[in-house]
Amino acid sequence: MSTKGVSVQFIAVILLTLAAHSPASAAGENNIDFAAYFDSEVRDAIECSMTWENNKVVFDKTISNPSMSCPDMFSWKLFIDVTRQE
Repeated sequence: MSTKGVSVQFIAVILLTLAAHSPASAAGENNIDFAAYFDSEVRDAIECSMTWENNKVVFDKTISNPSMSCPDMFSWKLFIDVTRQE
């Protein structure tokens, strides 16, 4: 067996071992459940607000980067944008 074949097998064994011992599989959950658990506590900053003006979403002027300061509100803004495009 060639050295390349051995290294590919070694990498495959390591990856399978890591996947088998991940917290998601230990709890009997899939990757979506695992991600949803850690991403479920999204909190916006107190000053986050948006309004609808002239057929578009407008953020409060005190917010310099809505995607970082207001991730939940920003995701709703993206949802509105996508649904209006259809």
